[in-house]
Amino acid sequence: MVRMPWRRRPATLDECAARLAEAIAMSRGGARPAESEALLDRLVADATVAETAARGTAGHAGLQRVLGRALWRLAQVRHAAGRPAAALQPARLSVAFAVAYLDRLTAGTPPTGDGTDGARPAHGSATRHPGADRPARPPAGATDRTGDDAPARPPAGAPGRLDDDSLPWWPAGAPGRTGDDAPVWWPAAAGDRPGGVTGRWPDARVEALEHVVVHLCDAGEIAAAAGQPDERVTLLGEAIRRGEHATEDPVRRAVGTALHNLANAHAATLSRGARPPRLLAEAATLADRARTLRAAFVTEADPMTVWEYANTLVMCAGVAALGRRWADGVAHLSEAAPLLSRLGPPASEIASRAGRHAQLMRMAAPRTVARARAAGRWPY
Repeated sequence: MVRMPWRRRPATLDECAARLAEAIAMSRGGARPAESEALLDRLVADATVAETAARGTAGHAGLQRVLGRALWRLAQVRHAAGRPAAALQPARLSVAFAVAYLDRLTAGTPPTGDGTDGARPAHGSATRHPGADRPARPPAGATDRTGDDAPARPPAGAPGRLDDDSLPWWPAGAPGRTGDDAPVWWPAAAGDRPGGVTGRWPDARVEALEHVVVHLCDAGEIAAAAGQPDERVTLLGEAIRRGEHATEDPVRRAVGTALHNLANAHAATLSRGARPPRLLAEAATLADRARTLRAAFVTEADPMTVWEYANTLVMCAGVAALGRRWADGVAHLSEAAPLLSRLGPPASEIASRAGRHAQLMRMAAPRTVARARAAGRWPY
């Protein structure tokens, strides 16, 4: 008798979700990056086999969702270790799976409580999340995430961003991360997401759209760090296109990150010398949209919203300086000053950039600066 080779059964959705939660916990704070990367590598391989085997079944959508999260986390861990080139492909794939999952929901198939396809869950049941997380922070100089807003890791106990993560980069002692290139954090005391989005059906589609925008934003920043600035612009543009008409707060806040990061990317191009009028006008428009959107979220109850808005105001001042709109630049820096003072050390990098812009404006527009100082709005 010919003995057939033994084949291990594909992992189940529950097993993949549990392993993802373990990997997230392991990568949190950067304590065990090598072990968490190895765990995520194995999980991605096993979840890929399971996702392929589950096509056409009730569990397929849930496995797409978990696989997208695992790829995204793997990209973040590699990027935090200073290897953006190795992070770029999993970041791209995370976008593909996030979009596939969103397409399933958009087609009208509601997820069950565990993220699989199937009947609508009972009223009040919550969709299942693989876990909340905060990965390791990247080494100094790994990528220019200053103007893009993606500071260092959040402090211990800070709320996780999205359901399975809050990416790296929030300075020690900060109120929590948000940062531009890192979309959305929830208020520390919030049990549900801003705008009343709870993760329950039919809010699962809102969450899925938010994740698509977030994955696109983060893939864009990884692409920039990997030396692919054009891909960064493409990915950020797609994030804006997909989310700009949404009315739900989680998606709008993620779009605010995309707007900020794309304006910042254009500003970086302009600051290197080439200043085509079209690009300058586009950067100004994007910066103004980001400022308007983020202003709507500012609340003292959530210091992260203050940090995001202050960061965008300083970015707007830089874009205004590129266009020699000195009065606008002075106005933006004047508005940012009390916010930066309130935030303190966690906003030190933003304050440093504000100081550089202020020095330029003192030389270029001394009368405008003098008027702001006389009105008590210029502490620089």
